Amino acid sequence: MTLARTLVYLKAGPDVKPVLQALAKSGMSTIAYIGGLARRDTPLKRPGMLVTNTLFKSSALTPQADLVICNGNAGTVTGALLAGKPVLMLPQYMEQALTARRVVDVGAGAVSEKRTAAAMTRAFEALLPGSVAAATAARLGRHIPTKVDQVVQHVEGALHG
Repeated sequence: MTLARTLVYLKAGPDVKPVLQALAKSGMSTIAYIGGLARRDTPLKRPGMLVTNTLFKSSALTPQADLVICNGNAGTVTGALLAGKPVLMLPQYMEQALTARRVVDVGAGAVSEKRTAAAMTRAFEALLPGSVAAATAARLGRHIPTKVDQVVQHVEGALHG
């Protein structure tokens, strides 16, 4: 597996352990925010992996990541796609599942149906740099701001005639 930089933004729950196990085994450089993780919990530790329950601004780190792993909340997914990063989503709620479905449909992410470390590893590999999903996400990242810029130019043109 290619060594990559991974940003994880998950809510504490049953998905956390297999994700962290797979990441630890992969050797990928990882920053993981686990919301709701109790201070007394000590997740897997290894060099190159930071796991925290202290909230951080993911928008500052997302552009530097090669892969984003999240539950599929719209804000995290949108931030990842705007940055051109593929997303592995582990939805917990219907809204997250609907968001995940759309991302998978456009080819910029995946949902791991099985929640095991082996299944997570297969999902990572399908999303790493050089994959079709990574190329699709990068293309979306380049495309979306262009559309926003066009809208801004159109509005400014209309305002300033």
